[in-house]
Amino acid sequence: MYFEDIMDCMDIDDDLEPNPIKEFLKNKLEEIRNENSKLQETLNDLKEQIENASREIEDSSDDIVIKNSWTKIVHNKYAIWFSIENRTGRCLKDCQLILRWNAPSSFHYTSSMYIFLETCSKFNQSFERVNSVDKKSYIVAVLDRPDFVKQRSVEISGVLRCILEGDEIFVNVPDMTIMAEDTTDMNKIISSNKLFESNIPNFISCLVCSEKINLIQKHSEPSCDISSNLERDAHLHKCTFDEYNGRSFFIAQAISPIFDGCIIELRKKDSSDISRIGIYYRCQESLLAFVHYLFQKIKFLILLPEEYEIYLHSQTLDECEQVLKKCILKEIDFAKNVTSRPDMNTTTLKEAKIEICSIENETDEAFVRLCVAENRIEDLKALEC
Repeated sequence: MYFEDIMDCMDIDDDLEPNPIKEFLKNKLEEIRNENSKLQETLNDLKEQIENASREIEDSSDDIVIKNSWTKIVHNKYAIWFSIENRTGRCLKDCQLILRWNAPSSFHYTSSMYIFLETCSKFNQSFERVNSVDKKSYIVAVLDRPDFVKQRSVEISGVLRCILEGDEIFVNVPDMTIMAEDTTDMNKIISSNKLFESNIPNFISCLVCSEKINLIQKHSEPSCDISSNLERDAHLHKCTFDEYNGRSFFIAQAISPIFDGCIIELRKKDSSDISRIGIYYRCQESLLAFVHYLFQKIKFLILLPEEYEIYLHSQTLDECEQVLKKCILKEIDFAKNVTSRPDMNTTTLKEAKIEICSIENETDEAFVRLCVAENRIEDLKALEC
């Protein structure tokens, strides 16, 4: 009797039987250990990547110098300019600003880069948009002015991403602080009056902070010159900068508060009876008011979207055939050169694709001009499809 009581207390049968709960917990514990091991490996990889990126930034900081140059405000937008000095002796390609700020709202901005303003006095040396830096250049970030409701200042920081001989590198840009008080800083605010001061940074800041629409004007007579009408009839002020690549600029100033600050970019007229016009404007309402004003003041003015140019008879049939022939030969030569290049890599292939698309667009446009000259409407419809 005593022996049986001892056996019941020991409960040997229960201990020898497999316990499903223990097995389940054991398996779960093993899974958690495996997951922790994988997470630790991932964390180590990320840590290594961050350290490598930090070393790249430190290594590049001596050879690539970035400084804050100007901060301008126009059309309720900020234009923040940085100068880039490349001391590597090699070309920096695909440069791009990567910025962040500490404001609670989402951050939207655009960036573009221009050739170095050596003296800030020659407009034709400055407003040349580029994507690479040989020695010196400027890059600008354009962003909407914050409302400064929850904070009176916003801090902006970031890096410049670029490609150096196929390697992606990052360089720190100087930290920036924009404040609500900037709206009273007359060194930063750009009014339409300041556009006549021959100040290149002010003028280009106004252009990059504006929207732009490209139009064409068909003249009733080939000798017609719209530039004189813009000054005499529309009372626009011609910019005193040197003409940039055959372009001149006219500014609306002290005419109407609705469209003051609108800028017309007039490209030099070629042998055809068509002028190409670009209008820089603040908002849709200012654009419409400005165009209505131009129609009111210049009676013969006919403005069309630039896409309509290919439908205007500005070239003879023989001229259209010669242009199309040149475009096709240019496309063939480019394809031959690309396929025979020994230095082809991912970066150069990307550049080649962009360039071939541009050449193909020229060929398509030449073909449409030929169809218009021959009145081949069916071919045009097929091309549109």
